[in-house]
Amino acid sequence: QLAASCAAWAHDLERRAVGALHFPAGAEFLGSHLFWGKRRLRPAPHEGVDLCEVREPTSAGGAGEPRPLPAGFGLLAVADGVVVAVFEDFVGRTVVMRHDHERVPGLGDGETWPLHTLLAHVDLAEGIVPSASVLQTSSVLVAALAASKTSAPPHAHLSLLAAPTSFPWASLGGWPDLLSFSARREVAFLEPPLMALPQ
Repeated sequence: QLAASCAAWAHDLERRAVGALHFPAGAEFLGSHLFWGKRRLRPAPHEGVDLCEVREPTSAGGAGEPRPLPAGFGLLAVADGVVVAVFEDFVGRTVVMRHDHERVPGLGDGETWPLHTLLAHVDLAEGIVPSASVLQTSSVLVAALAASKTSAPPHAHLSLLAAPTSFPWASLGGWPDLLSFSARREVAFLEPPLMALPQ
C-alpha cells in the first residue's frame, strides 16, 4: 500500500511542478556519488532518493530539458502517519513520519517494524512537530524545499526506513546517529518505490 501512496505522491508532485521527475546520476538510492558540483564520492551509499529536477513536456509529447525544483516548492506527506522526529540537516531540516499501517519483518528480532518516510533538506510547515498527525489526502503541505546553505542545490531527500516500534526517536541526534543505527542493523533503509516511474 505504501508503494501506491508513494506513486500517488510523486504524481501529485509532478502535476504541481508541471513536469516528470528526473533523477540525475547520483540522486538514486545507494548511489555512490553526489548529483551536484564535482560529483564527489559520498561517504556511504545514498540512503534515499533526491528529488531535484523535473522535465517539462514538449509540444511534440516528449520530455524537455531538466529544470530544477525551486526553493519553496511545497511537499505533502507521502502517506497518512504521525511525525516522530524533526532534526537539523546540512541544508535545512528533516521530518520523520511513521506509517503504522505499513509493516515489514524486522532484522532478526521476530517482530514486524513500521515503515517511516523521511523528508530531508526542507523547511517545515507550521504545526509539523513530533506527535502531529499528517494526512496524505488533506492536501496540506508538510514542508517545502529549503534554500541551500551549501553548494548543493535545493532538493528534497526522500528515505524509506523500517525501524522498531520502540526506536528512541526522542533522543536521536540527527543523521549521524541514524546512520550509526543503520550500520548496526538496528534500522533498515529501503528503496523508495519512485525510481520505476516513467522518465
